[in-house]
Amino acid sequence: MWDYVILGLVLWPCDVSLPFAATPEAWQALKTLSQDLDLVGPHERWASNLQSELNWVRYHSRALLDAPVLAEGSWLPPYSQAAEICCFNERFQQHLLMQRIIFLHRGDDFDDMLRETRHLYQVWDAVRRSSNPHDSWANRRRNLQRLKQLLGDEAFYGARLPPWVPVWRFQVIQ
Repeated sequence: MWDYVILGLVLWPCDVSLPFAATPEAWQALKTLSQDLDLVGPHERWASNLQSELNWVRYHSRALLDAPVLAEGSWLPPYSQAAEICCFNERFQQHLLMQRIIFLHRGDDFDDMLRETRHLYQVWDAVRRSSNPHDSWANRRRNLQRLKQLLGDEAFYGARLPPWVPVWRFQVIQ
């Protein structure tokens, strides 16, 4: 019965205040529903106030209505690999900044490369954040949504990620 009461309270169109005391069954129903909606994982902590947690679930269930569920990001590389890619990208940005100082006459080229590299960093940062197993599920879904917007639907659902840095700018040395 509590499952239906909590579901009704989450779906109710206007703000609600709980007309009942927080029972263990009500807490369990809210936790189960939150996991089913991919909003809260079993590793996450809960506040001791059922009303505030209910409001949190209501807010995020609406805010993430169009966001991909966590399973849709199962094709992403693991967190540790994405974190290393982000570090590499940051170091490459630093390299480009130094090259821009050294080769002033090619400043526009380096500005373009920096812009492209920073865009690629945004993509890989979204990958890193959405694959972080220690982050909240709601935040991971928010980053999946951001990644989907950055890549576009075709690339996201086709599991195609761009390179770490703009390799199309590299020159072959013979």
